[in-house]
Amino acid sequence: MNKYTIYSQKIPPAFNGYKFLIVSDYHNAPYVEKVVKKAKSAKPDVIVITGDFTTRGERHMDNSLILAKQLCEIAPTYAVTGNHEEYAKDFAAFIKKFEDLGVKYLNNEKVELKKEGASIFLYGIRDSSHTDLQLQNDPYRLLDKLEKTGKELDPSRFNVLLAHRANQFEEISKFDFDLVFSGHLHGGVVRLPFVGGVFSNTAEELFPKYTAGIYTLNQSKMVVSRGLDKQFNKLRIFNGPELVLVTIKR
Repeated sequence: MNKYTIYSQKIPPAFNGYKFLIVSDYHNAPYVEKVVKKAKSAKPDVIVITGDFTTRGERHMDNSLILAKQLCEIAPTYAVTGNHEEYAKDFAAFIKKFEDLGVKYLNNEKVELKKEGASIFLYGIRDSSHTDLQLQNDPYRLLDKLEKTGKELDPSRFNVLLAHRANQFEEISKFDFDLVFSGHLHGGVVRLPFVGGVFSNTAEELFPKYTAGIYTLNQSKMVVSRGLDKQFNKLRIFNGPELVLVTIKR
């Protein structure tokens, strides 16, 4: 488990030391018990799922359903879709299976997280079944969602965004989100010393910018998870699965 601390004077005193556990790109992996054990040991205040919890929509979701139930028993759990959730044939029925277990999906909307009379805001944007290249050619799909989601965003408050695709950070950073949680790029699949991730999810792009760790652009910081996937068609090299724990402090 990798741990990061994010500092901001906008964080209310009651939220000093508040912990987010990021679960990203699980892709219906078989190691439910290992993830649950690590999640419990982290003692998070909230768990956030940043997309691709399943693979190919409802086709591969049995382990993901078991994990979702147990995560919700550890802490309140919020999620956004990734491109793989968007492949579901019956999207509403698919999402309902997880929401019936306690997961709250944020589809271009926000929730207020409260503690001891104080609050911060958690936003989430719904992903798309389009490829990265298609979205690059039509960025308004993303901009429209961000404008809708953050139209009432108060920049004086501490605002957190869940957005599946880390490679959209340059557009996301144009808005007033203080902290962004993302995944999607699987750590670059292969990681090289002093170089980082090698591959993106767009075949034409090598050495993508945002594959793991913390990045800062404009007024936003983004924490990217390498993900928990175990897919045989994406052999991870020097790039083990990870959970990410983010603590926010004043």
